[in-house]
Amino acid sequence: MTWHVDEESAQRYVARRLDTANTSSIESHLLACDRCRAAVGGAVDGDVLSFVWGEISDALDRPRLGWAERTLRRLGCSDTTSRIVAATTRARFSYVIAVAISVAMAAVAARSGGNQAFGVFLVLAPIGPLVATAGAFGRWADPAHAVLSVTPTSTLRIALVRTAASVVPAILLTALSIPMLLDRGWLAIAWLLPTLALALGALALSSWVDLEIASLIVCGLWLSMPFLIRVPGGELIDVFGEQIQIASIAVAAFGTLTMALRRSNFEYGEA
Repeated sequence: MTWHVDEESAQRYVARRLDTANTSSIESHLLACDRCRAAVGGAVDGDVLSFVWGEISDALDRPRLGWAERTLRRLGCSDTTSRIVAATTRARFSYVIAVAISVAMAAVAARSGGNQAFGVFLVLAPIGPLVATAGAFGRWADPAHAVLSVTPTSTLRIALVRTAASVVPAILLTALSIPMLLDRGWLAIAWLLPTLALALGALALSSWVDLEIASLIVCGLWLSMPFLIRVPGGELIDVFGEQIQIASIAVAAFGTLTMALRRSNFEYGEA
């Protein structure tokens, strides 16, 4: 090969018919020689070159899917739903901490065997999923809120999908406490209905105020519940046995109905 790439070498290089040594020499030379780059470029078929550049462009522009989005698509979720779920929030650590406190309280209740510790656990257990609700689609906690709120997809759908994607893992983590409390019978899962009620209540209230504020209001009301009904900690489990379960069903139904009736507020911010 001469100092510059001759026509035959250029064609053989483009056709990948050169050995490794000559290929490396040409590629090193092309880095510093405009004339030879033009010669090699002229040896490439125009249609092939367009196809290659198209493939490169597609590869660069194609978004890289995270493991969560890939898994959801394999499970049959649509591209839109998978992308909505995969848009992570900053609130994950917050609800993991809240759930960890609940599970730790369950361990204390299991070791002590006392009704008061168990009652405190039943009150704390729904807080983790409620924190997850607050971070699902809020202005403060979600860095993607401004982008997601103007996407050509129902805002209510986004809120519901992302809430489910946040609350379900929080509930599953809280469920780690169940084996420790099996001696309590069905009361070991007495926090499930209140959890659902608090999440739906916060979502419904968010048709008037930001989701984070709605969650704070609901959380405050929930934590003040023992004081409002004047029930000592040791007697909370009696309340959870019937009254709280019935009230939770009512709140969950009311929250669902409210979201349906105030759907336009989620979509257009109407009063």
